[in-house]
Amino acid sequence: MRTFSFTTVIITAVVLCGVSLDQAYAQSNYRGRASRSSSSLLKEKFSSKQRMLIKNKEKLGLSDDQVARLEQLKANLEKGNVMKEAQIQVIDIDLRSMLAADVVDLNKVNQLIDAKFEFEKARVKEEAQAYAELKSILDPQQRRAMKNHREIYRGPYNRGAEDDE
Repeated sequence: MRTFSFTTVIITAVVLCGVSLDQAYAQSNYRGRASRSSSSLLKEKFSSKQRMLIKNKEKLGLSDDQVARLEQLKANLEKGNVMKEAQIQVIDIDLRSMLAADVVDLNKVNQLIDAKFEFEKARVKEEAQAYAELKSILDPQQRRAMKNHREIYRGPYNRGAEDDE
């Protein structure tokens, strides 16, 4: 009897620990990239590539004009993102106030939702365009140098690429 209850207690404890760890794992930020929007993924990809290029400008042989274009591209993207995010936040405030009203005008709510996602779509497209422009700044020889130079591409401790391109 004693062995049975002791075994039952141990098995129950293991199962409960497993269930609680499973829930903690599910609620953690493990989802990572899957839970991020495509906008933040493109923004991250652009930022890491731009930082890597600026950091290794001598090794890649970037001209002053190329560096200036990279900096200007980053500034323009940041300004555009700030403007779009502000517009999206204003729409969110309007949506909350419309939904808090006693009578909800669904046509106006739908118009605001459409406008919000038009700004989101424009922001993602601008980020994709900026990334394409960033890649076009390099000449073919510089692209080869970036891909062939292990320390630039992988980092000094070979920890993995900042970017998969």
